[in-house]
Amino acid sequence: AFPRIGSTLSLLVVECAAAVVTGVLAWWILGAALTSVQIICGLVSIGGVLIGLAPYRLPDLPRPVLVTGALFAAVASVGQGISWTLTKSAFIRIQAAGQTLDPLSAAYQRLLGGATVALIAMVLIFAVRSLRNRGAASHPLAPAGRERPQARAAFWVVANALAGPVFGVGCMLWAIREVGNPGVVQAVVATATLVSVPFARRLERRVLRPNYFIGATLSILGTAGLLLFGT
Repeated sequence: AFPRIGSTLSLLVVECAAAVVTGVLAWWILGAALTSVQIICGLVSIGGVLIGLAPYRLPDLPRPVLVTGALFAAVASVGQGISWTLTKSAFIRIQAAGQTLDPLSAAYQRLLGGATVALIAMVLIFAVRSLRNRGAASHPLAPAGRERPQARAAFWVVANALAGPVFGVGCMLWAIREVGNPGVVQAVVATATLVSVPFARRLERRVLRPNYFIGATLSILGTAGLLLFGT
């Protein structure tokens, strides 16, 4: 979804939709019903995200590209909702068995699965590109006279891995372990989309508009309500 519709719109769809998916799945599978206060504050928080990003125009891309990008983001949101629900279920079962699992260890175990999927994807991509470029003089992943994208992006890949899958996921797993319905946690995490906007402003030449600050204020109020009255 990122290369098709951009980071901001991708995160908007994934994070906001995942909050709804997670809340519904946790209620359906785990019986963790949301209170009226949690629902209201969660909707205010997510609504703030939607308002904050409303002024942005859709990327100037062909309609099929936009549709496929949105579909990929929607699929990602469902996958994320399933993931957090299963994670909460695992914590419940571990606690019922009289055992404990710290969030960082859980994050590490999740990384093993992600690393396996990424490795398989790398092998498949390399094999496909090698077949397409069979007989060509240039390297299948690095055309002659150009620096490999992996070398240029190495620093950002490592920084993203440390900030997201390690520290960020570790903190989120800690929150999921403590909160009854993981949808509440995801509603707070959805506000990260607003945090990404200043970065997108620089990388994708976005322009901050008044709606952004209004939406950010609403998200802060909704998040504060969840922290004070919804946990």
